[in-house]
Amino acid sequence: MELVGREANGGSQAYKLKVTLKGGAVLYNYIDVKSMYLVRTDSSRQVRGRPLQLETTFSDFKKTDGILFPRQIEIAAAGRPQRLRIVVDKVEVNPPLSDARFAVPASAKP
Repeated sequence: MELVGREANGGSQAYKLKVTLKGGAVLYNYIDVKSMYLVRTDSSRQVRGRPLQLETTFSDFKKTDGILFPRQIEIAAAGRPQRLRIVVDKVEVNPPLSDARFAVPASAKP
């Protein structure tokens, strides 16, 4: 991880961090200077053999059981007008789950 500098991000300042993954891929994380929240990630994906630049923004942060979660996530691809917006209505931390939920379905068994 490398601190690249600071940039304006949606009306506030953010630290820009260059993250090099084990496989060599590079992404950029933007940490809000005042809140220290991760507010944006820029990454690249291969789609049909071509690189596609993605910008993911995180907002509307709220705590649930003492853990901070973004309640709105927006993903945009460079050069495309469409955006995917995810709005989280409810967050549960460590809810009770039945072991049956993780069983292999009968239809998938040989």
